[in-house]
This record gives sequence, C-alpha cells and structure tokens, in this order.
Amino acid sequence: MIGLLRKDQTLLWSSYGKNFLLVGALYTIMSCLSDSMVFVLYALVFLGGMYAVSTLSMDEQSQWDAYVRTLPVTPGQIVGSKYLLTLGWCALCFALATAVWVVKAAVLGTLAQSWAANLAGCLSALLVVLLYCALTLPLSYKLGAAKARSATMVLLTLLMAGFILAGIALSSGNGTLPSMAENLAAINDVQVVGVLALLCLGALALFAASWAVSVGIYRRREG
Repeated sequence: MIGLLRKDQTLLWSSYGKNFLLVGALYTIMSCLSDSMVFVLYALVFLGGMYAVSTLSMDEQSQWDAYVRTLPVTPGQIVGSKYLLTLGWCALCFALATAVWVVKAAVLGTLAQSWAANLAGCLSALLVVLLYCALTLPLSYKLGAAKARSATMVLLTLLMAGFILAGIALSSGNGTLPSMAENLAAINDVQVVGVLALLCLGALALFAASWAVSVGIYRRREG
C-alpha cells in the first residue's frame, strides 16, 4: 500500500503542488491582513480533501485500474490508499490552517479570546470535507468520478433540506424557530468545539464505513 500512496501523492503533488503553495500563501496573507478573512483558512481544510479525491479522476483518464489489477495488491489496499491519502491531506490542511491562526492570535495577544471560535471553524470545515469524501469516494467507484460529484451535491442538498424541514417541524411543537436560534446562540464557543469534535469522530467512523462500502463495490466491479 505504501507504493500506492507514493504514486497518488506524487501524482497529486505534480498536478497541484504549485497551486497548493500559491493558494496557501494567499489564504495566509488574507487571513493575517483582516480578521474578517479568517474564513479562508477553513476553506483550505476543504481544499485538501478535494485535491485527494481528484486523483480518482486522474486514474480514470489514465486507465490506471487496468494496470493496478496486475499488481500483487488487494482491493482493500487499492481503495484504502485513496482513503489514507484523503485523511492525510485533510489532516495536513487542518494543521496548517490551525497553525496560521494560532500564530497570528499569539502575536496579536488575542489567542485566549479567539482560540475557541477559530478552532470551531476549522473543525466545521473538517467535518464537512469528511462527510463529502465519505459520500463521494464510494459513489466514484460506483458511478465514476464526474457523476459522483454531482450525485454528492444532490445528496448534501437533500440532507440540508431535511435538517431545515426537521427544524420547521420541531418549531411547530413546543418551541419556535426564534427560540431555537436563541438557545443555539446561548451555547458558548468552548461547548461548540466539544460538539464539533464529537461530530468529527462520528464522521471518521462514517469514513471507515465508507471505505468498507467502496471495497465491496471495487471487488464487484473487478469481478
């Protein structure tokens, strides 16, 4: 599997390395120049996952599957390398984004006041990209990378609509939407960080389940 990871990492870096360095530098400068632009660091976390998933499109274009099936590797290793690559890039970009705002806040002397809000932003981005990749990867093996991206956006839109409708349904009971919003606003940033951390752990469990599903799809496709 190490060889598969090295192949994907080399392919990804040769395709996006310069772009990643440029975007990373630009986002860092923007976030340092203005507190209102710190959200671009959260986008950097999402970008890492998108880069990793894009290697599936590259594999399809080069017909990589026809070659890799001749190698002494299992479907679990072939698929697992994609998932490990995705986790690695998400972790890297999460660490970079976190390091930037920590250094900036430490220099300005605002770390004690802003750490929870900034960490919550990075955790939110990590949660979204893990959910996105957990849906996109198995769909890519089933439908192809291009169709998978569209299908994932549809699924995420439906999921968001479901949450909104559920909120409306709940508001028709004992509470109201304004009161629910007030309750959410009353939660402090530290509590939000705790909730988001638990949600990210749940997303990692879903990510592992997604790997198992993708392996099953790949085995059936191979047969």
